[in-house]
Amino acid sequence: MDRARYFVDSGGAGGRKGVKTIPTRWSGAKIKPWRIRGVSVRLEPKEVGQWSRLAVIGGLSLTFCLWILIGLWMVDFKPMPTMGLEQALNDQVQYIAGARNLLDTGKLETTVIYPSTLAQVTKTKILYVPGHYWVLAASFALFGVHFWSSILFSLLGFYSVVICLYLCGERLFGKKTALIAACLIMFFPFFLLFSLTAMAEMNVMASLLIAFTLFLYLPQKMRLFLAPVLAMVPVCFRETSLVVIFPMAAVIWSESFPQDRLKNTLKFLGSSLVLSLLVIKVFFGGRPDLIKANVFGSFNE
Repeated sequence: MDRARYFVDSGGAGGRKGVKTIPTRWSGAKIKPWRIRGVSVRLEPKEVGQWSRLAVIGGLSLTFCLWILIGLWMVDFKPMPTMGLEQALNDQVQYIAGARNLLDTGKLETTVIYPSTLAQVTKTKILYVPGHYWVLAASFALFGVHFWSSILFSLLGFYSVVICLYLCGERLFGKKTALIAACLIMFFPFFLLFSLTAMAEMNVMASLLIAFTLFLYLPQKMRLFLAPVLAMVPVCFRETSLVVIFPMAAVIWSESFPQDRLKNTLKFLGSSLVLSLLVIKVFFGGRPDLIKANVFGSFNE
């Protein structure tokens, strides 16, 4: 029989806490919590070891590098604007312009003006939250302004998405499911395309999955305090990335004691929403409204 560890935490001031090893026929990689008379019991298989995890990550890393080399060989960048992709890739211009201006002057501003935003009174012409501009500016400062430095962090973001998705899947569903998910997202054609551009999509996805992965592997007692801060990381790259708080809340709900579930979940959701709204309003305010630009922009062009 396999041996697995179980964690006992009664939750009370005088309760017993500890880690014990017991023989069990349960050998899956899925970690499933349950409660017996107020005692939290969670099985963690011994076979989920660091070395096997590193071996899988190493295999994914090698496959990723080969896939990127194949992509660079296959993709012809010249006809992209004439293949129906101009609307999907046109933001590269203002991303690079904003990053170069930030690098040269220290101010996050751009010389690119969208006609659809002319009717709006704003403090800046920057359309998006500044995360991706910061990343591009850092890449230009380190490696100079050229094609490879503009896509470097998109490639690193794509790699982070693959590895973090595997780690999340292993933690929640087991090794097999995690590996299948990581391979599926690695070979998704549009992810390969965006990883070879200066678009923000891969860094948005990477920031979201990095935050969720760190959350999953945090000690349970630290989650309520650090989760709202982690949720702010993807918000710096796209406001809609705040949706990461909902899977976080689901994990907090499932791994809390029944009497604490509602309290812990509402505490986390409330603090995350308040913090995110403050950050967006105070630090990222004054930008054109994208909804107004998309809905009413055609009247101004």
